[in-house]
Amino acid sequence: MRAQIASVEVFMASRITKTYTLLVARNEIRGRQHQGTIATSAAFDNLQVYCTADFINKQSLNMELVEAIRNHCQIENPAHLLLLTLALSASSLDQLQSTFAQHGLHVKARTRGGELL
Repeated sequence: MRAQIASVEVFMASRITKTYTLLVARNEIRGRQHQGTIATSAAFDNLQVYCTADFINKQSLNMELVEAIRNHCQIENPAHLLLLTLALSASSLDQLQSTFAQHGLHVKARTRGGELL
């Protein structure tokens, strides 16, 4: 799993525009464009995450991100999926480390003033 996590790259984008397409009987139907705060791209063994400053400032859980990481890391165990969700939504490093420790995972994190680096 470490190699999978190491192959995740995160980029800041000034703007993200999404357009969804649907293929029906060889006809492509395109939806309207809308502004997004996060986009992911998986190719080969790499996962690229693009996010806007709005996404970072909101500090809220994004299910698209959870699903992209779950697929990339091939997380099937519901308990591990819960831990991923907690890791992406936790506001307290101490609480997160305590929760992981309860599941037998001891995580060391570099911090500066209590915030993750």
